Amino acid sequence: MADPEKRAAWIALNLAPGFASAQIRSLSDAFGDPREVLRADTEALQRRGGLSPKAAARLASFSWEAALEAEFQRADGLGVRIRTVEDEGEYPVQLREIYDPPPVL
Repeated sequence: MADPEKRAAWIALNLAPGFASAQIRSLSDAFGDPREVLRADTEALQRRGGLSPKAAARLASFSWEAALEAEFQRADGLGVRIRTVEDEGEYPVQLREIYDPPPVL
């Protein structure tokens, strides 16, 4: 299983409003880790992440901790497990091989 903090960062980024899965992966690639994307300020998100000023401000101001906690509670209440691309053996192999696999299921 993946590092719990890294999994949480993937899930948090997936919850960020207005970002497609390809953008989330691109940001993670640009910063080397999804955790670093969440730590980045507006300027770094523009410079390293290639985001517009508006998108960078939206992501930098995203209250991801609260959104993440709510998502975990929702999943618990439904009795489901959230899967990320980091979850070897749990993320569907065929889905991982498509052009634009979702980082979070």
